[in-house]
Amino acid sequence: AVAVLDAKQADCEYPYKYLSGCGVGFKLMQAFCIRQAITLENLYEYLDLVALSIASDIVPISGENRILAYFGLKKLNQNPCVGLKALREIAGIKPEKELNINNVVFMLGPRINAAGRVEHADTAVHLMLAEEETEAENFAQQLNKQNTSRREFDASMMDEAMEIMRTNLSFQHMKTTVLFGENWNKGVIGIVASRLIEHYHRPTIVLTKNHGKLTGSARSVQGFDVHAAISQCADLLDQFGGHNFAAGLSMPEENLEAFRERFEQVVTNMISKEMLVPSLNVDMPLHLGQINNRMLQIIKQMAPFGPDNVEPTFVSEKVWLSQPTYTMKDKHLKLRIHQPGSDDFDAVAFGMSDFKNKLSLQKPFDICYHINENHYNDHVSLQLMIKDIKV
Repeated sequence: AVAVLDAKQADCEYPYKYLSGCGVGFKLMQAFCIRQAITLENLYEYLDLVALSIASDIVPISGENRILAYFGLKKLNQNPCVGLKALREIAGIKPEKELNINNVVFMLGPRINAAGRVEHADTAVHLMLAEEETEAENFAQQLNKQNTSRREFDASMMDEAMEIMRTNLSFQHMKTTVLFGENWNKGVIGIVASRLIEHYHRPTIVLTKNHGKLTGSARSVQGFDVHAAISQCADLLDQFGGHNFAAGLSMPEENLEAFRERFEQVVTNMISKEMLVPSLNVDMPLHLGQINNRMLQIIKQMAPFGPDNVEPTFVSEKVWLSQPTYTMKDKHLKLRIHQPGSDDFDAVAFGMSDFKNKLSLQKPFDICYHINENHYNDHVSLQLMIKDIKV
């Protein structure tokens, strides 16, 4: 190679160490423009792609990443490239909706990633390079279909992974999860690792067989550096890379059990009991009567939110239902709530349909939440995004 661009190299003097891969490419183009006296404004049209990368790679939203994400989201919301405009439409995102990092992670990122996970990443590349709307719409439709297939793989693999955990009692008492499925789809193992953390809340690695080697994807819990833990198993691996929150690795199949034991030992020595317990960091208690549009605008000034710049989380105690709850898609909960002296607020609790039968109009409960806004039929209203409920 003519050069290796890696800010994490020990001898690299570049001050910011957490750029995404696309961010490194953008900085290379920026340096080229400076060296060749090319106007930097020529690069601005690519900022929406940089924001897409920062969100999807789950890198820290700090330093340069935060600046690039801020201006990239402005581009994505105001004047996206033809390809991302088509992808927004196929994802059902209305033109007037202002996307944030979270929206990109859950609505655009999975469709982009589905190409490489299910078939070939070329489809996503063609979408981003498209210049005609018809061409972009065609590629966006292909990505949407591939994302549907990805969800099916995801559900099937997750069922298998949960069955392995249920039938191997020794796994249930460990501080790590390391699972292997010979026929699991390589492109979906990272998603399955993230889902397993939701159930077991511990550093997790999911592996599959690829060209005679085991290829794996690692995910971590809050506060634990999974990349540092994997680095202590380097002699058992062919290669690995990543950051605090996520990593990838490969190894000979015969090293699996030795790796599983070593990784468990390393994590046991490094991790604290607190990291293994799901928790929410609450910024402050609020009475629902304190919530208004001005408060939301102040919160927005702190955006974009993500790792290392988390969205403010509030707690309100003794909240009452204003009307019976109902479920959306059999897994999400929709509520209308209030406290004495406050207006009614709409609230959404993703993945919390189990609470439907635990909440009643006659009994108050506590909630942790973010403050957001909902766009519906040209009407914008405040909405609470519930993170946890205590009955």
